[in-house]
Amino acid sequence: MATYEYQPRTGELSGDEFEAQTEAFLNDLDQRITAFLGQYASAIAEVNLRLGNLEGQMQGALTTLGSLGVRMDDAEAAIQKLQTRANGHDQSISAINSDINGINQDITAIENSIDTIEDSISNIQDTLDVVNANLPPNGLISLVNTTGNLPTGWVACDGTDGTPDLSAYATTPLRYVRKAVAGA
Repeated sequence: MATYEYQPRTGELSGDEFEAQTEAFLNDLDQRITAFLGQYASAIAEVNLRLGNLEGQMQGALTTLGSLGVRMDDAEAAIQKLQTRANGHDQSISAINSDINGINQDITAIENSIDTIEDSISNIQDTLDVVNANLPPNGLISLVNTTGNLPTGWVACDGTDGTPDLSAYATTPLRYVRKAVAGA
């Protein structure tokens, strides 16, 4: 499949141009969403790994504490060492909480980006609906046509088929066209 780059432009678009630009926009949107989700998944995996390591360290500390069978003086020294290690774990937990807060902010930013992209898609669909459904049968549009073939259901405004002759007002590849009228 060809790669398109979405570049909005002003003026009327042919059906093929509008479809190509819409397809390019949707492909770009899909790639951006996939990239956002990929970043999010790796951050969660990293947090889970750090939590697993922390649980292992804490389990080791609890096992050490349960197996102490030394005199009271030795127990006090061991408790002091464990308190120092626990403080280190508190710092690790604080770091993980900070990472989680950062991930939550990233998630919010991703959700906001998705909302913006969904709004853009909705606006494109609304514009397409207006062009396809609300153009009156005798309404004229300008069409850049490099193939010479008109889209199905459209006729050139060249003085034939009951159309006005507007060919003097446009140069190739620009043509004025209107929806075909049944029975004309």
